Amino acid sequence: MEVNTALTDPLYMQKVESDSYEAQSLGATGVPFFVLNRKYAIAGAQQPHNILQALENSFAEWQKESPQTTLDDFFANDFRYLNK
Repeated sequence: MEVNTALTDPLYMQKVESDSYEAQSLGATGVPFFVLNRKYAIAGAQQPHNILQALENSFAEWQKESPQTTLDDFFANDFRYLNK
């Protein structure tokens, strides 16, 4: 994808705005800010082991909630707009 396309295509602007609203609803007030499983947030600079622990916990919960979904399926569906 070319940079000009990403900057001018309304689809990308809509996705950026959607991500921004989601982050704000989770309490984002600055960066860095990470959203995990659309449920949990990591705000501010954190130690790597804290981020890893949050990722592992979120992933384990996601696996329990979605036992039939593979990561390939998840990425194919959730990030399809990136593969334009």
